[in-house]
Amino acid sequence: MTNSVSKSIQWEVGDLMIFSNKRCLHSRARIDGQRWLQRCYGSTLVGLGEVVDLDDCSIPPVPSRPHYLNATGEIVA
Repeated sequence: MTNSVSKSIQWEVGDLMIFSNKRCLHSRARIDGQRWLQRCYGSTLVGLGEVVDLDDCSIPPVPSRPHYLNATGEIVA
C-alpha cells in the first residue's frame, strides 16, 4: 500500500475510532511492549444513523481486569 492511500494516526488516551470492516481496510504497525485493547462489536441489524438505547440491550459483562496484547499478538491477562 502506498502512502497516498494510507493515513497514520497517533492515538492518545481516551481516543475512540469506529469503522466498518466492510467499508475500509485497516492495519497497524508493529507494537513493542503491551497495549490495552478494548473492543466493541456492532451488528448489521442496526441501520446507519439509527439510535440504540444501550440500557435496553443485553450486554455481556466487562472483564474484571484489562487484557493486553503483547508484541506477538498473544493475550496477557
